[in-house]
Amino acid sequence: MLVHAKTPDRMVQLTVELFDQQGHGIAEIRVQDNGLGISSNHREHVFEAFFRGSNKQSTLRGLGLGLTFSRLLAVSMNGSLVLEKHSDEGCTFVLSLPLDH
Repeated sequence: MLVHAKTPDRMVQLTVELFDQQGHGIAEIRVQDNGLGISSNHREHVFEAFFRGSNKQSTLRGLGLGLTFSRLLAVSMNGSLVLEKHSDEGCTFVLSLPLDH
């Protein structure tokens, strides 16, 4: 996990749930970090290629492709990746994937 997404003295929460949705099995993986969060004006852009928040534009690390590729991978497996919650205390991302029989 990236340093800016985790505060050293608090745990990152990872939850995995399996459930049935209209006769189809779904795996839902929820990752809740405790970093700086994502500002409201950046929320709709976090999955765009090469997007980097204003607080990260001056650093040389990263290209702004991690969430873009993650969502593309999820969609290619007939799933989804969404930003469920965001605040100054962190974010929650949810990855949903179908379970094939």
